[in-house]
Amino acid sequence: MHSSFVKTLVGFIAIVSAQLLFISPAQAASTFPTAPQSVTARPGPASLTLNWSAPSDTATGITYYIVQYSTDGSNWNTASSTIAGSATSFTISNLSVNTPYYTRIAALASTNQGPYGYPWTKIYGVNSAYRDSNGHIQYQTGYGIATGDTATSLTNSAFTRVRYKMQTTISSTSSWADVDFAKWDTQTNVSNSTNPTFTVPGASLSTIQVPTTNSTNNLSASEQITVKTNVSDLTVNSSLSSLVRFGKNGRLENWPWNYTTNVTGITPAGNGSYYDADDSPAMSAGYGSFQVFDVTSSPGSTIFVWNDQSASAPDVGYGDYGTAGSSHIDWTFSQSFISGSSLLLEIFVNTPISTNFQGTGTVAINTISGSINKRTTKAITANTAGPGYVTFYFNGRKVANCINVPTVANVATCNWRPIITGQQTLSASFTSSDGSYTAANSTTLNATAKKR
Repeated sequence: MHSSFVKTLVGFIAIVSAQLLFISPAQAASTFPTAPQSVTARPGPASLTLNWSAPSDTATGITYYIVQYSTDGSNWNTASSTIAGSATSFTISNLSVNTPYYTRIAALASTNQGPYGYPWTKIYGVNSAYRDSNGHIQYQTGYGIATGDTATSLTNSAFTRVRYKMQTTISSTSSWADVDFAKWDTQTNVSNSTNPTFTVPGASLSTIQVPTTNSTNNLSASEQITVKTNVSDLTVNSSLSSLVRFGKNGRLENWPWNYTTNVTGITPAGNGSYYDADDSPAMSAGYGSFQVFDVTSSPGSTIFVWNDQSASAPDVGYGDYGTAGSSHIDWTFSQSFISGSSLLLEIFVNTPISTNFQGTGTVAINTISGSINKRTTKAITANTAGPGYVTFYFNGRKVANCINVPTVANVATCNWRPIITGQQTLSASFTSSDGSYTAANSTTLNATAKKR
């Protein structure tokens, strides 16, 4: 077991120096773009419109974007793979009405496709590196665990991915790491430093929050979350170019407890002598761990960490702290978050967006009153199911000046000037202006034009 300790001046200097090693590395030339940013999905009738901004790293320049959609977040359909590199919007059409869809978009630089960006819903926001005096994590207003906050309002919302973004300013240096990955499942018989083993709860809106303990403060048991799990399809973007990657295997070690260096049997294994990507929660006391690793190769490497949330100087950092196999790469005991530093941690999920209802379009030409005379203007009207445009026809030909006539209060008016006499057939077609209704054609109406 371990607890906080007081740093010596020499130790403090060493810690700050170690952190600065990870700041502002030389930017390597990249061939893969990062994910598109600020992705949103706006519902329409049987459609979804995606908007986005360019990736933070466009590599050799964006050639195309690829947009996909899915009803389950697992089986994907490609809406288009040749969206112009200058585009910032695309509409997926011909979807089922009143149906939730997941969407995603990736950029291609030449033939190199980068990671997908998703429309994200912010669930939690933590704006302090410290627990409060009662042991609670300090959340932003509206993004905590109180009644009415996003997490409780959307309790049963589906999602398939989780995103963590941590931003800090330490010693006047600002850094950030932004990770997302596939949600994890429930796991049983997970090893810890005490007996018996424990169960890792699957990802839900309540289990992706920052864990904290109620050992002395009578906090809600829902905050006592212990997560030790591998996650798939890890994507990392960061101000530190050495951390940027995608398509990796990740690992989370999120719990409110003390922990030990025991190797637990998870693959790949860590080092049993040092704190790293394979530690064992003690299930008691309250040091705390919120850690993300890339474990694509053994023994794993650190992406970002936030430990010891009750200390005056928590452990906060990016990348490995020292060298794996000879140091605590997860920043345990580093006390790197010194006075005057700031931290913001945001947690998101990719909730699906439902398309809007699309009604059956209708259009009907109204009976014409009064006489109809050749070469004399006659107003004819058509009622529609909703707002849109109507084109009028006589004998199957479009009526001049009556093409795509906008409706007013669901009525379109055509000023028809017959050019021949005798019986003629009138008809109309309707197109919804906002896609709320399907296109429609009217039945025909017989009308007889006479000489003046």
